[in-house]
Formats: sequence, structure tokens, C-alpha cells
Amino acid sequence: MSITTYFKQAWRMMFANKLFSAIYISGTALAIATTTLFAVIYYVKIAPIYPETNRMQTYYFRSVQWSEPASGRLMQSRLGYELVKDHLYKLKTATNVSATYEMWDPQIYLQHPETLQEIKVTPRLTDPAFFKIYPFRFIEGKPFTEEDLSTGRRVAVITDCTARRMFGSETGAVGKTMKINFRDFRVVGVIESGSSLMSDSYADVMMPYSTEKGYDLDREAFVGSMVVTITASDGDALRKEISEIARRRNNSQSRYEVDFFDYPKSHLAWAVNPSNVEDYVSWKSILRQNLLVVLVLLVVPALNLSGLISSRMEMRSSELGVRRSFGATRPRLLGQVLWENLLLTMVGGVVGLMIVWTALWATSGSLLTLLNEEVNPTATASALSSDILFAPAVFAAAFLLCVILNLLSAMIPAWISVRKQVTECLR
Repeated sequence: MSITTYFKQAWRMMFANKLFSAIYISGTALAIATTTLFAVIYYVKIAPIYPETNRMQTYYFRSVQWSEPASGRLMQSRLGYELVKDHLYKLKTATNVSATYEMWDPQIYLQHPETLQEIKVTPRLTDPAFFKIYPFRFIEGKPFTEEDLSTGRRVAVITDCTARRMFGSETGAVGKTMKINFRDFRVVGVIESGSSLMSDSYADVMMPYSTEKGYDLDREAFVGSMVVTITASDGDALRKEISEIARRRNNSQSRYEVDFFDYPKSHLAWAVNPSNVEDYVSWKSILRQNLLVVLVLLVVPALNLSGLISSRMEMRSSELGVRRSFGATRPRLLGQVLWENLLLTMVGGVVGLMIVWTALWATSGSLLTLLNEEVNPTATASALSSDILFAPAVFAAAFLLCVILNLLSAMIPAWISVRKQVTECLR
């Protein structure tokens, strides 16, 4: 029997048993929808998505502990400018080192130079190396330079969305002046905006950190308001070199002691478990951490569908017996049953994917902040980039996994049914 005949029979059976088909399709759709959403959440956390395309070579250095044994004082905070300028910028094992100054208020206002109309934006005070670690696509202009950073020149790179909101177009903004918290800044570049879920790179406007007063003031030795992002080919060598910085500093005096914990942390370790001080994370450990979720999302619905199919096969026992008596072989009957379930699974899969896309669109991507401690759930106005919404490999993998599991859940009861004797089926 040809595949076309199998398909036509499966199509007729789907409409002949509407209640069974509706329950099967609904169960499959929900299983695929939840599995796909879970896969997309991890895809956003781990995969190389624009502009964070160097994630597997990216390391984060975000915290330092300073203690004074004599007085018992202890401080844990961001990195000091002295540590960044005198040591981290000079790392030999790093490919690129970029520092970002963390502002007390993570949001600022831009004012139109003529109308003074205000728009609220997310800023980033950083350096030129930031654009090497995160290769933004420039619509026009270019990044600010080391000279801009060293002189504290008030220049800015803005996103295409910000350019449209401020100047009415994403082109023609370079060279224009805008006010940032009522200070004049000249636009030197316009970039294609990434998703706000990319919290390590996302910003509406990027400026040299030297334009912020007090950026170079450390509260204590190595303690300040900086975070550092590093790209390197050898994480172990990088951590060893950074640990040597702390050792030399502590040996040079006895008044205080600095500790870098296990920083820098790789992107994979930070994305999977940001609260864990250990940097090493394997794909096996990721699977082990989420095994229970995978079982609930996939195995439980598959078992339910297997029970549903088993009951359905009992009801069709006489039909199978009649067909067997007229010469239908067991493989042919088994093939028909599997094709029927494959068709229902495919329909359920399409419905499930539509549910995921609709839910993401309706929530502006806020669903993707689940299991992601580093993303502000309210900062998702531009979360749904094309790289996230249209990730064929992710959707295909989740869909294929559910199809295989559904077919396996259908094969067992179907095989049991077709192996029965004809007299037993007709009883």
C-alpha cells in the first residue's frame, strides 16, 4: 500500500473519530508547546544570538571581596577602576577586555535638542572593546574610540529604535546632537538593536564610561562600580592569570586581602547557574538539572496518550479482526495505525507551535524571562528579535522529539492489538 493511501485513510479516520482526534491533538499540542517554550528559554540563555555571537569564548568578572583582618571589615562589591585599568586591561591570556560602569539608576532620559521631548532609555557606560566582544551591525557611523574614552568626550552610539524615536529615522542621526539627562552628546553611530533578553549586551544608548562623574573613584582597594567582560580561548589560563593578580596584591601588603572567588565565569556557567561559584558546567550536568522537567513535559503526556490509544485499539479490535480475516497482514495494519497517529501528531505539533508563537507575541516575550535570573521581566519591549522567533533548529528539534515519543507511545498498544489472534479480535 502506498504512503498516499495510508495518508488518505488516516485523514478519514481523524474525522470519523472527532472526540478521540480532538483529545489526541490537544494533548500533543500542549506537550509540544511547553517543550518548545522550555527549549527556546534555554536557547536564549545559551545559543550564540546576535549580538552575543561569541558566547562560548566569553567570560564575566563581576565581583570582588575586600577584607581587613585587623578590624574585621568585609566588603563585597563590583570591581574598582584601579583593578580594571592597571591589571585587567593588560591581561595576556585575553583576546578582548571590556569594562562597563554600573550606574545607580539603570535608566536615563534622552531629550530632543530642540523640542526637549523626553524618552526613557536603558544606557550602557562602556569602552570601545565592547563593540569587539559584541559585533553589532552598524547601520551608519562607527563605535566611539579610545581617544573618546580617554578624553571623556561626550559621544554616543544609539540603536535604530532609539534613532527613530529621537530623530524620526534610523538613518541620518550620525553627527546630530541630543541631550542625555540635559547634557549634550553627539551621535557617532547607529546599530541594529538586539533583543532586550540579551542582558549582557543590550542598551538603547552606549557612551564612554569616562563621561560619568566619579567612574574612577574606588571605595576600597579593587572595590568600585565596574564589571568586566572578557573573551579568551583558554578559560583556565585566564583564571590562573587573574588569580595571580590577587596573590601579588595580597603579598605586597598585610593590611587587607582581596578575593576574586572563582571569577571569571564562563557564559555557560553564568547562564545555567549564576549563583554557583564553580565555573565548570558540562552539557550532562545541564541535562541532569532539567531531567525532571523534561520527564514531566514529555513522558507524562506520552504515557497518557499511550493509555488513550490502548483504549482506542480495544474499541477497534473487531475492525482489525475483520481485516485480518480478509488477508491484511500485521505489518500493514500496524503501518496504518502508526500513520493515523503520525497525522494526529503532526496536526498537534502545528497547533502547539502556533500556541508558542501566539503566547510569545501576546506577552511581548516576557515568558522567556522564566528561568533567567539575569533578565528584568519588565525590560522586554524589544525582546522578540528574529533570531529568537525564527530559530528553525530549536523548533525542529523539539517537534521531532515529541513526534518520536508519540509514535513510540502509539507503537506499543498498536503492536499488542495486531498480534492478537483473529478469533480473539472477533470475539
